[in-house]
Amino acid sequence: MAAVLAIGAVAGFSSHEPKRNFATPTALCDTPIEGKLLDPVLPRSGETISMRAAGVIGWDRCLVSVDDEEVMSASFEWFEKGTKPVKVAKSQRNLVLVERVSDDGRYAWGDRGAVSHVTCPNPKVSSRKGTYELLASVYVVDAAKEEAMKKLVLGFAGAVSKSEECSG
Repeated sequence: MAAVLAIGAVAGFSSHEPKRNFATPTALCDTPIEGKLLDPVLPRSGETISMRAAGVIGWDRCLVSVDDEEVMSASFEWFEKGTKPVKVAKSQRNLVLVERVSDDGRYAWGDRGAVSHVTCPNPKVSSRKGTYELLASVYVVDAAKEEAMKKLVLGFAGAVSKSEECSG
């Protein structure tokens, strides 16, 4: 009887848990970011990860795919001064961030995305200074932990503030 149970345990409960076969990136397209910020929001399984940059003047976007399926995007875009992160988030389907807004109103987050103001005192395009504000956004297809989304958007906003976009 014990032998039957042992065989049943091996045969019936062998775990084929999906495995992640790609390395966690250390950049979102051309924007460096700590891998530890990306790791919790990426799928737990998959063979390959790829990124594709898109954008126009004043708006950059990085689309991240695992096994050719889009899993997240990160972007930064210039908005009129006074634009709130919650307003930017409303442009994304299925994303509501009104309940989780920082005390100072600089960022908002949820389990599928987050938006943050970017400190950019020296914009590449000098006419934006004082008239426009740069906001960074991250969105994921599958829900992630809210705290991970908050950390990711703050890390991404910090990285964008050090990028060419803000080194006028």
